[in-house]
Formats: sequence, C-alpha cells, structure tokens
Amino acid sequence: MTDTRKPAHLAPQSAESPGLRPLYRQVKDLLSRRIADQVWQPGELIPSEHQIAAELGVSQGTVRKALDEMTAERLLTRRQGRGTFVARHDEARILFQFFKMAPDDGVAVFPESELRRVTKAPADADERRALGLDPGQRVIRIARLRSLAGKPVISEYLSLPERLFPGLGEAVAVENNLYDLFA
Repeated sequence: MTDTRKPAHLAPQSAESPGLRPLYRQVKDLLSRRIADQVWQPGELIPSEHQIAAELGVSQGTVRKALDEMTAERLLTRRQGRGTFVARHDEARILFQFFKMAPDDGVAVFPESELRRVTKAPADADERRALGLDPGQRVIRIARLRSLAGKPVISEYLSLPERLFPGLGEAVAVENNLYDLFA
C-alpha cells in the first residue's frame, strides 16, 4: 500500500507541486541533502528506517523505498545485521565503476589526467537544461586529457554548477579523481 500522506515539512519550497512527486521521492531528496550537506559522513551508520520514519512522520515503507533507491544509486550501502551506511567512494571502486578499460596487458590502472583548461562562465542553454540551472547561473568548465600508460585515450569536458563547487580551479585543486568532491 502506498503512503499518500504529505507532511508539510517534506513539501518542496518551490513552484513544483508536491502532489506531482511521490512521497518516497521527497524523503529520498531530503535524505540525499543530508549526505550532500555532510550531516551524514561517508562510512557513517544512518538512523534506522523506524527512526527516520518517526522523525519525518511517514511510514516505514516509504522510508524503505527511499533508502532502496539510494542504495541502488550507491549513495548508501546496507550490511545485513549492522544497518545502512553512507557509501565510501574510494579510488579502487571508482576505477571499475567509471573506467571500464585497461591497457593491452589487462592490468587496470587509474587513468592519468592532464588538466587543459578551467573556465567559469554563465551556463549556455545545453548546460542549463542538462544541469537544471536557471538563466544567469554560472558553470565551471573543465577540459582534461585522460591517458593510460602515457597514451591519450579520453578527451574529457566537464560542466559543473559553480554554486555547488565554490573555489574549484582556484583554492580547490582540480584532482585526477573528482568523485570525492562530487560525493
């Protein structure tokens, strides 16, 4: 049975009608925000489904569905008999998750990264659409060349919302592995 209650404290504070978004998605968004805001740290045990349900005033099934989706997206990991934890994103895991390639000898190595360019500018129409940005919002554009064993294999272009990555390319270095920054 689907929980149709709409606690006021979960309703989004935007023009989007809360009636158009399932309650479990609202819960998922709220819990994801806790991870993004570092309320819950990588590797940390999060409260039980029962505790989260009581706190938010929703059913345990609604919380379970939100946590299941977050687990499928690898934001959380579940350990039988121990609980649910914020996922850790280490370089070895990222290597096999995002770079499914290896040199001819078959030994997987993390690709080297050569930073070509970092610029900041207002988002163009494609970036606004892809990143859900409003007109006038800015992006950080990163161009990198990825190599395996010294041989170029990927020309990489990233556009990131500037508001989510303050100082990137200035005080915050553009690392070979940006996934910790994304997480």
